[in-house]
Amino acid sequence: MSKRIDKKKLKKQTETAACTVAAAPCAQEDAGRINLYIQYQDQEYRADKIIEKVKENCRMKGILEAEEISIYLKPEERKAYYTCSGKSGGIEV
Repeated sequence: MSKRIDKKKLKKQTETAACTVAAAPCAQEDAGRINLYIQYQDQEYRADKIIEKVKENCRMKGILEAEEISIYLKPEERKAYYTCSGKSGGIEV
């Protein structure tokens, strides 16, 4: 009898998880614009500005469409290091 109850619970949990995953993108779109600020030792950096500078720097290096961009912020150096489609670089923030 307990196996049957466990199967029912598992089925219900799976259905609930599927609904939650399906609803996640909708909830994200409803949130509107999200601003991320990084504060470190009396300095403030906006994530979207750093991302835009990195994208611009990638374009200047001839990478028009980057498959993947990874950004590493080092606020103590006031720099952001990045990899853009396998090429690396750094910018002042």
